[in-house]
Amino acid sequence: MAQPEKRFKAGSCEAAVFENELTRDGQTALEHLTRAAREFIPWFGKTGNGYLFMLTKSDNVDAILDLPHNGHTNIAWSTNNKEVSQKFEIGAPGFKRRLDAAYKVQQAGYPVRIRLDPIILFDGWQPAYFDTIQKIFGKVSPERITLGTLRFEKGFNYMRNSIFTTGPELASILETMQPMFPQKAFTGFQRPKSGKYSFSDDKRAEIFRYIIGQVRKFSDCKIALCKESADLWSRVGLELSRCSCVCQPDYVDMAR
Repeated sequence: MAQPEKRFKAGSCEAAVFENELTRDGQTALEHLTRAAREFIPWFGKTGNGYLFMLTKSDNVDAILDLPHNGHTNIAWSTNNKEVSQKFEIGAPGFKRRLDAAYKVQQAGYPVRIRLDPIILFDGWQPAYFDTIQKIFGKVSPERITLGTLRFEKGFNYMRNSIFTTGPELASILETMQPMFPQKAFTGFQRPKSGKYSFSDDKRAEIFRYIIGQVRKFSDCKIALCKESADLWSRVGLELSRCSCVCQPDYVDMAR
């Protein structure tokens, strides 16, 4: 803990978030083996400006419920529609189990956040995701939600026909995808890169408008988009200058 301790000493910075590979699923999923969270969470609870961020699909939370977190550990659950989760998140706890875990943690006083990502298009996606949102807010009261659509790196897109899935749906979906951003030249690379592939700008805007509209039927919580352009933020009525992603302790001006 020597490096984080230097950073979180009083006055060294306004607020800082600690996140590493352990905090992404590993810390909760393997907590019964590592007991790492029982060290990390109380430690961050004693800092004045340090926050621990944990992003997970796990429901292995019983060991952290009694810890003195003091509101300095933010836990975000990566969730999805029940059918999407069963189809593509093979081996992960189901939607209900994740919500039950989020409920336990919220009852223990932790700040709880939701990441609805990746949103996938299929026949009947609108009523299906409305049901997902309704169930989320019927169980917990997340202070923030981050939204994202299905997206892949270019190389993964090329491999779409050889990727193991539970059916042909994923490859078919990828056939419709296109670069999210214009190509850009980077130092050290001979060719410009286009970044990730996803649905068209118009389709992503349609998806986000619909999801945001459904969330607003239940909550005025902060909503952010994951790895999206300033144009998309503007088109769906969100302020990039007040970006409040689940991974941040406060809002960040991403428009600068």
